[in-house]
Amino acid sequence: MKDRWVMILCLLLLTACGEQRHAVIEWVDFIKWNNEQYHGISTGTLADPSLIGEEVGKIKFRISDNIHDPEYKAKNGDAAFLEAGTVLYQVKGHPELLAVKDTKKVNGYCIYYKDKSLENYKWHYKDMPKQEVQKITVYARDNANIQFIREITDPSEIERMFSLLEEGHVQEVAISEEAKEYEVSFYTNEPVAYTYSVFQSQDQYYWMPWEQEVLPAEIGEFLQ
Repeated sequence: MKDRWVMILCLLLLTACGEQRHAVIEWVDFIKWNNEQYHGISTGTLADPSLIGEEVGKIKFRISDNIHDPEYKAKNGDAAFLEAGTVLYQVKGHPELLAVKDTKKVNGYCIYYKDKSLENYKWHYKDMPKQEVQKITVYARDNANIQFIREITDPSEIERMFSLLEEGHVQEVAISEEAKEYEVSFYTNEPVAYTYSVFQSQDQYYWMPWEQEVLPAEIGEFLQ
């Protein structure tokens, strides 16, 4: 796949001072490294900080806000959103992954996986091997701040939480600015834990495993 396919192009026609054609580029979160594309795992969290290995290099160029040419081809060391100088780390035993420090993330790192086309993304809720989940953690998020709420390791409690999540039903809900956000992470033996946001607006809970779903009120017992 050509590098330019990592962007979504919206062509807007503007008529001020004559008709002009401008490309508005919406980049996906990616890194170009050693001639490979690495994409950010938006629904995943580093399972254990001890998995972080040696520094492998640094980002050389941030594309977003600096490149406006839709024909631009990413070069080694380019990143969509990471600033130049950002350090890249190995994930021990997993050469298909790269890690970047991020204090806004649970366990302190953002993880990128090697994939040319985004077709191999495997961290959707529907892809989770639920029978392999050994631990669940819950954090409250307030903008860039995260606060530990609880850890769940009792198999019966893990099963109950899955049962409540499965009771969710599709319903569009306007997300209020005052809504509380929680990050719920599910840990297996893999280096990346499955992580999803659950929102609370007054006594209503909802999340978006694929489509937006309203959750039963009992889920709140796990978020306190």
